[in-house]
Amino acid sequence: MPSAAAIQLAIGTVGSTVQPHNLFLHSGLVLSRKVRRTSPRRVHDAIWYTRLETTFALLFSFYINLTVVATNDAKFYSPPCAALPDGPFACLPSKIGVASSDDDVTACSAAQSAPDAPPTGVCGELGLLAEGYALKATLGHASLFIWALGLLAAGQASTMVCTYAGQIIMGGCLEIRLAPWKRVALTRTLALGPALVVAVYTAPDPALFSNINEFLNVLQSIQLPFAVLPVLRFASSEPLMGIFRTRHALLVGTYAIAVFLIAVNLYLVVEFVEGLSTPLVCAAALWGAAYVFVCVKMVWG
Repeated sequence: MPSAAAIQLAIGTVGSTVQPHNLFLHSGLVLSRKVRRTSPRRVHDAIWYTRLETTFALLFSFYINLTVVATNDAKFYSPPCAALPDGPFACLPSKIGVASSDDDVTACSAAQSAPDAPPTGVCGELGLLAEGYALKATLGHASLFIWALGLLAAGQASTMVCTYAGQIIMGGCLEIRLAPWKRVALTRTLALGPALVVAVYTAPDPALFSNINEFLNVLQSIQLPFAVLPVLRFASSEPLMGIFRTRHALLVGTYAIAVFLIAVNLYLVVEFVEGLSTPLVCAAALWGAAYVFVCVKMVWG
């Protein structure tokens, strides 16, 4: 049975790869195609090309995340560090390693070392800041700059995706019509403002910065059903979609994935509230019940 930390990492990877606002963006991109909508063949072609674009984009993003996880596993995983009470931690080079506490520095050997190899580092938190220096110490000087460029590209991509998705939602669901410069200013302020506040607040504490980033990815996964379930319902509606509605076999498979995702999210909530006070556990139980109720309502409401 995988640990709660491993499940949280996997769910965070799903949330950061799929991203609920991407579903709104992709729906908006379908409408942007200039096709003759009276021709079923032209509409099918537009749907097919959009499916290819979305699939390749998600696969590319997934494999980038998988590469980072696999590299960390090969270079920094150590069973003693993973089993620490306050962990799991990684085995970091001693020059950059941050111990789990000042009074308890645990020496370790990285996963690629032989079982009887001498200690190569200390157990510490492998966050966004330590990652670059850890890669530099193990893979070479160039890896630090590759990691920095990767973070810059990821930040730029996330900012643009959130901005475009916000513009589509404002122009579609909310039906807000603004001048282009006002729309850009408003959506980018709403997208960048909170992120800038969190970045400035957590900058002095790298561990807190990394934890918030991880929880944000998990939060995106928790929010996924609120974007996925309405899309599945609308796409399977014959009055709305006509001959383009989702077929039953595909619909069953996608609903099964959505149910599995909801179940894993609830499992994470249960793991998170273990050991908390009774009022907090009751509040979490009410939240979980409301979460399931809203998900069911979006499908059968």
